[in-house]
Amino acid sequence: MARLYKALKAALATPQVHDGLLRQGLATVGSSPEEATRFFASELVKHDKLAKAAGLRLE
Repeated sequence: MARLYKALKAALATPQVHDGLLRQGLATVGSSPEEATRFFASELVKHDKLAKAAGLRLE
């Protein structure tokens, strides 16, 4: 995981990749794997609450 993180961070730092993502409407966020895990876990909780409030169910 550390090797993948370093490689991805290096790629995102290049103007070609960074600018290409911006042209597609995507912004990069520099976070560690641990920070990303916490972010996605909190997003899952938030979206789960929204889905339940809307009466949505997985089939």
